[in-house]
Amino acid sequence: MELRAELRPPVVTGAQQAGPGREIERIAGLLTAGGQEAGDAVRAFNRATGHHYGPLDFTEYQGSRSLAEFAVEAARPARPQIGRVSRDELVELVRRALEAGPDADWYLRVVQAAVTHPAVTDVLFWGPAGATPEEMAAELAAHRPIAL
Repeated sequence: MELRAELRPPVVTGAQQAGPGREIERIAGLLTAGGQEAGDAVRAFNRATGHHYGPLDFTEYQGSRSLAEFAVEAARPARPQIGRVSRDELVELVRRALEAGPDADWYLRVVQAAVTHPAVTDVLFWGPAGATPEEMAAELAAHRPIAL
C-alpha cells in the first residue's frame, strides 16, 4: 500500500545528518571522559532535536545501529504530525514498523502518534505470538483513553 507523504519517512540529506552525526560523536566522547559538560551537551542536543535521548543512546548506539542511522533519526521530527489515519493505513504502518529496515523506527513513531494506546511497543513486540498486523492494528485502534 502506498502511504501518504506525511506518513512516510522524511528524506534526510547527507548535509542534514552531518551536524547531528558530529554532535553524537562529540557527546559520546564527552560521556566517555565524564564530567558535567557531557550532561549539558545531551540536554542541548535534546532541545535542538526535540528527542529525549539519554547518555546510553550516545555511548551504546553501535550495538543496534550505525552513526548514520542515529543521525538520520535525530534529524527527523521526534513527534510526527500526521492527522487521522485510516484502518488500512494503520495496518500498513504496523507492518512497516515490524520490518527490520532502516525506517522501522520512523514507522513506530508514526504508529505511536496515530493511536492513543499507551503501550504501542508492548502490542507490537510482546503481544500474543502469531498476531497479524491487522490484529495488532485493531487492538491499538480499539483503545480509548479514560476521561478524567
